[in-house]
Amino acid sequence: MAQQAIKRIVVFGGNGFVGSTVLRHLAAIEHVAPVSVSRGGAMPPHAAPFGDKVDWRAGDCLEPSTYSELLEGAAAVVLSVGTPPLPGASREANGASNARVLEAAAAADVPRAVLVNATMPAWLGAVGAGGYADGGAETKRSARCLQDVSALNRTS
Repeated sequence: MAQQAIKRIVVFGGNGFVGSTVLRHLAAIEHVAPVSVSRGGAMPPHAAPFGDKVDWRAGDCLEPSTYSELLEGAAAVVLSVGTPPLPGASREANGASNARVLEAAAAADVPRAVLVNATMPAWLGAVGAGGYADGGAETKRSARCLQDVSALNRTS
């Protein structure tokens, strides 16, 4: 029987509620090597039950040089980075940070990207949380670019 290759999946935002849940599930899969990238790089206390199965790394989403080597050979990236959709939500935290990771993933020929975010109602901008919606739109545009670059790389 052929041995299944280990697939490295890099999760950005793995210290948060959603990202750590993604990591918990990935850590339970036998042939997956989950990597968490966060600014601090340390395992949060709530991840203790599965944290020994995750490679915890420091990196800044806005600075691809801090994590680009982790993307080389990765099977996928998962993005759960951002701030809650509250008044004053930042477009940078919800858009530019994700866009930089997607651009770096495309440059590293990562074949898959998973965006974990919420769909927000149109009235969100009226309550001062337009940065969240604008950032989400920027992330989706970057994800489409990743698809285009991946398709181009497969045909060249």
